[in-house]
Amino acid sequence: MRPNEGPAARRTRFVHLGDRLLAIARIRAGTASVETIAEEHEVEPKEVRHWLELHAEERVVLFDEFRDNTSPESRGLMKRARHLAQLVAEADRLLRDLHQEYVLMLASRRSGFTK
Repeated sequence: MRPNEGPAARRTRFVHLGDRLLAIARIRAGTASVETIAEEHEVEPKEVRHWLELHAEERVVLFDEFRDNTSPESRGLMKRARHLAQLVAEADRLLRDLHQEYVLMLASRRSGFTK
């Protein structure tokens, strides 16, 4: 056995960025420990701690966030605005129906027919 071989001299295994970010998300969520992630990816815990430092400002972005490109507050306001637009459209239909009913009632009175 050469002096550089053995458990202490284990070569660092390359882990893709996406896998690292998913692993970090699991650690942050409390569903996995540094040691568990290290074991799963066949790297040293020291390497996982390095990922945590290196990618401290990064996170997995959901497709909805990417598509909307808006803040949660803006999405909430947009949802409320859509709901308000639906209510206004419903009120508009109701007013048209009531107006039509009123016009028909007036027309029937003028022609001498009453309900």
